[in-house]
Amino acid sequence: MRISLGKLENFQREGIHRVFVNGLDLILIKKNGEFFCLENRCSHEDFPLEDGDLDEHNGVSCVVCPAHGAKFSFSGQALTLPAVENIKSYKIEIAEGEVFATLNE
Repeated sequence: MRISLGKLENFQREGIHRVFVNGLDLILIKKNGEFFCLENRCSHEDFPLEDGDLDEHNGVSCVVCPAHGAKFSFSGQALTLPAVENIKSYKIEIAEGEVFATLNE
């Protein structure tokens, strides 16, 4: 299912944007003009990632959990402890001035 996360103009700032849509709590990451979407939770203890930092780990762009420092790639892969489980990621598409995510069914 494809859902709108909002107008492209609402996501001009680089960084992490929290989006709550269709009962899902998501983060939309904009880095170097590209968009990535993850569920807004660390798999370690379910802390939200929205206040985390963007970083790199072994050359891979990632978001850092603000609670315990776990790192997740923009594809949702758990890169560092204490997280050992991946989180969901969603394919992004830009069309007609909107940002869309494709939810796994």
